[in-house]
Amino acid sequence: TDSASGGGGSPMSHEAYSTIRVELDALRAQQADHSAFLRGDVEQLKGQASALEAAVVGMRCELSAVREEQEHRSGGSEGLVRGLVDEVAEMRERMRAQAEREQDAE
Repeated sequence: TDSASGGGGSPMSHEAYSTIRVELDALRAQQADHSAFLRGDVEQLKGQASALEAAVVGMRCELSAVREEQEHRSGGSEGLVRGLVDEVAEMRERMRAQAEREQDAE
């Protein structure tokens, strides 16, 4: 018989086939679980990336606002300094004119 001769229909080869089949099914289930887990990780990472992008946009807006404020402040300071320089120049001019008038009067 086939079982006595160790042919393809023997109980051993059927048992081995069943074992391999069970292991293969288990590996497929495990792979499906891992795939689902990885898909979950990917979705979570996408969410984190979106949150980080939003945070970066917010930080850029904040930085831009700070730069504008600094430019405005420095522009105001520059205007103040320019005004003082102009005042000093006018005062020097008045003093020079006063000195010329006093010399002419002598």
